[in-house]
Amino acid sequence: MAVSRTFDTFADALQFKATTVSKIDGDTFIDKTRKKRTRLSTVSDLYMTEESPKKRGVKQEINRLLAWNKEDITSYPIISVEITDIVAWRDRCVSEGKALSTIYNSLNLLSPAFKWARQHEYKVDNPCEGVARPKANDGRCVDLTDANEKKLISTCDDGLA
Repeated sequence: MAVSRTFDTFADALQFKATTVSKIDGDTFIDKTRKKRTRLSTVSDLYMTEESPKKRGVKQEINRLLAWNKEDITSYPIISVEITDIVAWRDRCVSEGKALSTIYNSLNLLSPAFKWARQHEYKVDNPCEGVARPKANDGRCVDLTDANEKKLISTCDDGLA
């Protein structure tokens, strides 16, 4: 494994060398090259092919993962995806009027994909953890008046004709 950087001074280069060698020798060095090269879409695709087929709702899950792969966020390296990215996606979906269940299901699918990535040696945080789910609006309660009941029955009868 090669580790390299460019420095302005020789002293800075020597300091980097000493620090890096001590981390490698002490097993505290973490090579992030793989996590920087791997896009979230790649992890999503791997999850789709390896985990989704094991589930009952495989078709729905694959459709959700394909929808995720159309999002800009999936072009980011997996190590770069942060909670703020997930929150921005959630807020955009809410402002576009997407159904809350769609947002919940998408978040609830992406989170296990990050957990799966961790189990496959991608040492990354799960940015979906701690993201608040959007609150459902209070439902409306409308009383059916006699006039509205007549309109409803009339419209239904017209539709059956």
